[in-house]
Order: sequence, then C-alpha cells, then structure tokens
Amino acid sequence: MATGQDRPILWLAPALSAALLVAMMAAAGASSVNPDRAEAYRAAVRRAAESIPYKVGRWVGRDVEAPPAAVKILRPNVLLQRRYTDPATGRAFSLLLVHTGDARDMLGHYPPKCYPAHGWVEVDRKDTSIALGAGSVPATEYSFTRTSDGFEQSMNVIGFFVVPGGPSDVVASYGEVTAAGRRRDRAGLGAAQIQLVSGGDLDAAERREIAAEFVQAIEPVIRIIAGGAERG
Repeated sequence: MATGQDRPILWLAPALSAALLVAMMAAAGASSVNPDRAEAYRAAVRRAAESIPYKVGRWVGRDVEAPPAAVKILRPNVLLQRRYTDPATGRAFSLLLVHTGDARDMLGHYPPKCYPAHGWVEVDRKDTSIALGAGSVPATEYSFTRTSDGFEQSMNVIGFFVVPGGPSDVVASYGEVTAAGRRRDRAGLGAAQIQLVSGGDLDAAERREIAAEFVQAIEPVIRIIAGGAERG
C-alpha cells in the first residue's frame, strides 16, 4: 500500500512519462525533412539530370526508353538511360542514372540482383575508384557473361551510389545505402545509383578512361544529389 510519502511520486510518474513522450515526438519531428523541402530537393535533382549533356568528348548520346517493369520497381524521381556512341569507331556504352525517393526501392535493381534476373552470370566483382579532379570516388566493377543463340556475350558495369546528407556522399555498396536510408533525418531524400555499362569490346583501361570522363561531366548532378534538402 502506498504511504503518504509515496503518493506524490505515483501522481508525478504519469505526468513525467507524458512529458517525455511529447518531447521525444517533438524531437523526432524536428529531425525529419520537411515535405516541401524534400519535394523541392527532388525537383532540383530532376532539373540537374535534364542538364546532362548529350555530347561528351567524342561520345554522342541518345535516350533509351526504360522498361516498364523497372519503372514499376524503382518508382523513380529520375530514370535516365542513355546510350553513347563514338561515331568514328562505332564503340558504345550506356549511362544509367536513377534517383528514388526511397533507397529501399533499389533493392531489386542494382547489378548483383538485376542482371542475373535477366540471364547474366556474374563472373567477377572488384572494388575500384573513378578519378574526379584531384581525387576519386569509390565504385564497384562487375563482369557478367551469358550465352545467347550459341554465342557468349560479356558485359562490364562500373557503378556507385550517391547518398544525400550522409557521412560519405558517394558509396560503392548497396549496404551503405540501406544504412543511410534508415535515418529519419533523410526521410524522403532517397538515393541515386549511377552505372556505366559496356560490352566486351572495351578493355579495362578504356572503361576507366570513359568512367572518369563521364563522372566529370555529371559532377554537377552528383553534387546536387549529395547536397540533400539543404541545397535542394
């Protein structure tokens, strides 16, 4: 049985709990991104993606329509697929840029998941980096093969992710993206994925050269995405 000394504490406990709950809710609300700012950020990313040049050095690009299935999975804010060709040699590769409002939407649509689902077999994966100015950005390079009509095909993918407002703006693995996606202060900002996809006619040195050239060309877009709502 409660004594006279106990009663003030019993009456005070619910009040303290309610006050603590209100404070926690207020703190959580303050740490999340304002919806208007998040939408302004997504609009800024769309505008930046539209500015990606169709001509980069000797490479001339044309847009490729994205498969409806990919659009359904990704629910993208931006989905750019563009094939660039060197008119002098006929060599070509593709640039893929996708930005989603929820990083989890990329779970089934990044190289180790997406390409094997379409018959490609991953034969190699390694960490790499892409030169950018005086520094570099981390990336992962994948090699795939598949047999079609009796002929073996090969494909290489150099890819990385851009995470807004995180401790590292550019990351090489999807695991780092999902970790950032759980942060409430990033809700609605999502993440971006960039891939450079080439066939077997480009050797490793050429792939690295092209990757550096194109990362330099799209650096303004990377900066907008990495900046998050504060810059959006």
